[in-house]
Amino acid sequence: ESCFPVNVKRALVNLPDTKREEFITEYALQSKKTGLTRFFSLLPPPFTAHYIYLGKWWLHIPFFLTFGAFGVWWLVDWFRAKDMALVVNREKAKKILKRLLKEP
Repeated sequence: ESCFPVNVKRALVNLPDTKREEFITEYALQSKKTGLTRFFSLLPPPFTAHYIYLGKWWLHIPFFLTFGAFGVWWLVDWFRAKDMALVVNREKAKKILKRLLKEP
């Protein structure tokens, strides 16, 4: 996948086939879809749920309490939604790979 960090791509090439398939399966289960993130960010404050979907409850609480900072934060997040999902996915890829490299 093109959104993987370079070091993850390099490590995947060197993984045994079984580990590589395990990585791909686990990543497919854990990764967040950019379209769903965008959809959840489109909902009007305070009903938007993109931070919940991305697993960032600590950001959702102030977002909710301030009605998306009175609409400004909400508008900015709508433009950032795809990138927010990609960042979360990159971090998930690194964590999965790290775990697989530690296993015998």
